[in-house]
Amino acid sequence: MVGSADLAAAQVKYATDVETQVHYAIKMFSREAVASPQLAASIKREIAVMKHVRHPNIVGLREVLASKTHI
Repeated sequence: MVGSADLAAAQVKYATDVETQVHYAIKMFSREAVASPQLAASIKREIAVMKHVRHPNIVGLREVLASKTHI
């Protein structure tokens, strides 16, 4: 795990694509932690903003995935 945010119960993990060897940071939110409507709205805003941000000094958003336990 690279880091975590206690407020949002998020975890950031480091991953490498086995086919391309490209490195990624994966930010995961527990669905239990996102039960609050305010936190869910905050995460949706973050995703919406990150979809449009293109800057060499800011990590880009590649895709958003959801499972039964995490977003």
